[in-house]
Amino acid sequence: RARLDAEVAAAMSRDRGRQLMWQQALDRWHRIWQQGKTPNVFAYGAAIDACGRARRWPAALALAAHMKGAGVEPNVVTYNATISACQRGYQWLVAVALLAQMDVERIPPNEISFGAAIGACERGRCWRVAVALLRRMLFQALGPSLIAFSAAITACEKGHQWVESLKL
Repeated sequence: RARLDAEVAAAMSRDRGRQLMWQQALDRWHRIWQQGKTPNVFAYGAAIDACGRARRWPAALALAAHMKGAGVEPNVVTYNATISACQRGYQWLVAVALLAQMDVERIPPNEISFGAAIGACERGRCWRVAVALLRRMLFQALGPSLIAFSAAITACEKGHQWVESLKL
């Protein structure tokens, strides 16, 4: 019982830490605006990442949209943070749309971009898209990570597609 209580307390502490990081990152971001300055891509990236880690994917998406409106060009890091936020929020469709937007904006996705989008598909039980993204990674000569392979296989498992998972 004491061990379980300690594990619960640790989990609650981590969750509280995520909430504080999210709030602190947004506070810093707001202070930059209040000083009449436009936050740079690094400030946006940090705030988006903090929102994602706190499972605040709508806030991460809002920051990403605001960044473009403020004339700050996104990069692969800010896209990865936004896609990861969608993964944590089980928003596979938005994650895949962001990956497609990277192509439109000529920002080459990397292993992290694909891995997060595949992970979002796994969480959303969308095995077909997860497998298609994994194949696209291979086609683009990006070495899929163990995490990307695992997420695609798990997506197939959740979709009861055992044969498809064996093909990977």
